[in-house]
Amino acid sequence: MLDRDGVSSTTNRVRPDGESVTRLLSVAADQAMQQNSIVDSASAVLLGHDAVDKEFAGPAGSLHLGGVSGLNNDGSPLQLCISSTATGKSVRLIADPAWFIGESAQRLRLSRRALNDAMIKFNAERLIPIATDLIDRVTQQDSSLSVDRFQRGMMWVGAGLNDNGIAVYLDIQPHGPKVAWSIVEQWMVSVLPESQECRAVFARLREFAEPASVGFEGSAPESSRLKIYWRLSKAINLSDIGIDALSDPIVAQFLSVVVSGNTMNLSGAVFCIGFNTSTGSIKDAKVDLCAHCLPYDNAQWVSIITQLCQRFELQPYNVSAELLALKCEVGFIGLGVNNSREDTGARLNLYLRPTREFSLQKNQPMAERVRASIKQASNFLLDLQNQDGSWHDYQLPVGSSTQWVTAFVAHALTISAKKCGTEAGLQGARRAATFLLEQQHYSSGWGYNHTTGVDADSTGWTLRLLKALDIPFRTGDEACLFDHWHKMGGFSTYHEANFWAAPHPCVSVACFTGLSEVHQQELIPTLKKHLDEFLQEDGTLPSYWWRTHHYSTYHYLKLLTTLGIRSEFSEVGLETLSDHGSSSAFESAYQLGIIKLCQGDIDGSLSNLLEQQRFDGGWLGSTELRVTEDTCQQPWLTPQGRLYRDVYGTISTASALLVLSDLMEGENNDW
Repeated sequence: MLDRDGVSSTTNRVRPDGESVTRLLSVAADQAMQQNSIVDSASAVLLGHDAVDKEFAGPAGSLHLGGVSGLNNDGSPLQLCISSTATGKSVRLIADPAWFIGESAQRLRLSRRALNDAMIKFNAERLIPIATDLIDRVTQQDSSLSVDRFQRGMMWVGAGLNDNGIAVYLDIQPHGPKVAWSIVEQWMVSVLPESQECRAVFARLREFAEPASVGFEGSAPESSRLKIYWRLSKAINLSDIGIDALSDPIVAQFLSVVVSGNTMNLSGAVFCIGFNTSTGSIKDAKVDLCAHCLPYDNAQWVSIITQLCQRFELQPYNVSAELLALKCEVGFIGLGVNNSREDTGARLNLYLRPTREFSLQKNQPMAERVRASIKQASNFLLDLQNQDGSWHDYQLPVGSSTQWVTAFVAHALTISAKKCGTEAGLQGARRAATFLLEQQHYSSGWGYNHTTGVDADSTGWTLRLLKALDIPFRTGDEACLFDHWHKMGGFSTYHEANFWAAPHPCVSVACFTGLSEVHQQELIPTLKKHLDEFLQEDGTLPSYWWRTHHYSTYHYLKLLTTLGIRSEFSEVGLETLSDHGSSSAFESAYQLGIIKLCQGDIDGSLSNLLEQQRFDGGWLGSTELRVTEDTCQQPWLTPQGRLYRDVYGTISTASALLVLSDLMEGENNDW
């Protein structure tokens, strides 16, 4: 099994997928009229559990967790595809193998192994050379492209529950349209017996489409379909695409019924063409619509599905609104049409994904939903904790962060555990504190990691953690932090003779809280005056090390509230922060916290943050950390420096956890 240390310790099956995936598998068994054990066995292969078991069956081998699946927009790694035609229905599972692995090279290796196992299990061994060639082309296009570019995985594998054959799809979006089209064309030309038609089609599609993924479906080289999935880069009439199947009136009718009077972004529609491996000609085409992009509830989806089946004379679906509410959600809905005029007919594809906990909790009081969200986030972070008690994240030229990230995450877990009474969070935080104290590496203070030297921010967060856990810290460590204080006010990150040695607003707020109460009382007036000098016209506090003002402003207002310096807040910076269009969880979390501290209406921001939580309990990392050039004094005016993403979502999830935990203060919550 996989313990909370992220290390394979026994030969039991890894099951990080959660109850939501289990519920979807039960639906798959019912739809395919198969025993649960058969469906579970198929999913274990497709999701990569068997591959992980084989690779880590011996003495401890390290699994790097923290992976995110790109199969569904909520990060869940499984889809149930039910296809209906005039004569019958078929049921397939589509999975993101080894999705839970955060290290890209390890994930690719385990995904390859899972795919190989799946091709053997579903009697498609003869397609292994074609799959190997495709994977090599996509992941090893040139020496400058690392698999790390595939931040949400690189392949998806599908198989029918009632028949043989395999489906393999590889994400090619990270390459960009130009390189992606080249990869697709070269691969298909190498496989198809005749390539004239595919070359002509690609030449046309390049004008208005961008590749999304490429793959194949089938059981043997001579009877499969090579498939290219793409999105429109500009609006175009279906009849102008130049593919007979997409010009069929039935496709327009499908779009009319599903989209109806709603507007939909071009990115919400994914088109596909399948080429026959025996002839090289177009076999079929289809269009899939993202259900998340359409404003329908479960009852409306059932009505739409029923209407489509009746209009196109397809076999009815055994899907109810209750089923969609309790066990699965509509992820995509699509229509496929054969390209031959002699082979008419349509197939309706319904893609179901696991129901998120957020959806199941919608009828619960908001306080209960927040508490459930906090518990899921805590478990996610604990799952990522290393055996030695640390966390690591970011990929800077100087390596990953260990000390800073560990202190930040453990502090959020501590605050959450104290406010929500979760003992597991406290245990994880104490293990982190032990790591920081026993593997300090420096004579005093802490740094980004053990090679970068001491900095005030990492030291401040570590002391905040120790204080929150009531663990005494050495006077030398506080003196180290105090040594970064400037008499005119504020803390600098480093001591170098450049702007990294100047006081930084975002660092000053974090570090001040790490000081003992005696030192805090001495410095409050100077700190307040210093920070007020940095305040923008809209009341926000700028950040030196972050892309936006959200982080600094929240911690500034939180500090003033804690110290009792300011008891009433106006809506400081809310309009500006909202105008920024917060899209990342990091921004959304701190925006929610700012609105709460300003006593504003948090309903919309809270729902938005909860909506962004992935099914595994974490939030997606984003490129918010800016390593500002040391020659830059005010990056909020003239940004200089490279942005970095918390690859495993540690800082984003810990930030959301911290803000949500703050909402639990007090017995009477007005939300």
